Amino acid sequence: PTAVAASWSRSTARRIGQGLGVEARRKGVDVVLAPTINLQRTPYGGRHFEAFSEDPVLTAELATEYVFGLQSQGVGATVKHYVANDSETDRFTVDVQVGERTLRELYLLAFEQPVVEGRSWLVMSAYNSINGATATENALLTTPLNDEWGFDGVVVSDWTAVRSIESARHPQDLAMPGPDGPWGQALVDAVRNGQIAETLIDGKVLRILRL
Repeated sequence: PTAVAASWSRSTARRIGQGLGVEARRKGVDVVLAPTINLQRTPYGGRHFEAFSEDPVLTAELATEYVFGLQSQGVGATVKHYVANDSETDRFTVDVQVGERTLRELYLLAFEQPVVEGRSWLVMSAYNSINGATATENALLTTPLNDEWGFDGVVVSDWTAVRSIESARHPQDLAMPGPDGPWGQALVDAVRNGQIAETLIDGKVLRILRL
């Protein structure tokens, strides 16, 4: 992806998305866990070769074309990792402290266009915390993702990023890997005893069925 971004070519990004969509269909894959659109904020980020750029505008433009290309083949794209996930050091536990303007103009900007214009079918929530709350239990899953951007797709967690049933109160739809983990029977019990509203689960099921 970094080499793709170096082309500054929307058409190249779209063609690569289309090619991956064809490959996914050939293999019977319904969802591709890409594109990675985190910003390359430091050269120490060990997975930055998977991402496009340090620039949110370039990233957003190319990620949108990638999503268009992939989903034109009937395969879901997953923009990831939402959000401010750009450190491999302590990646499970790091708490990114970031102001509203920086969050909006850098980290969220990279996601907004692929979600709003590209209509990405999925978003993957990250391991890290943002301003004190883990990404799977963060208000950012509601605002801006749902209520400002109109995202009605599935939020899937990064593998083991869901840590508790608290995430079920948010628009976190799928805890990976499944079917057990921190949800499982604990979530069933939480719904039965009224700790988690059944309507919240209905919303998750609806979004997964739509996908």
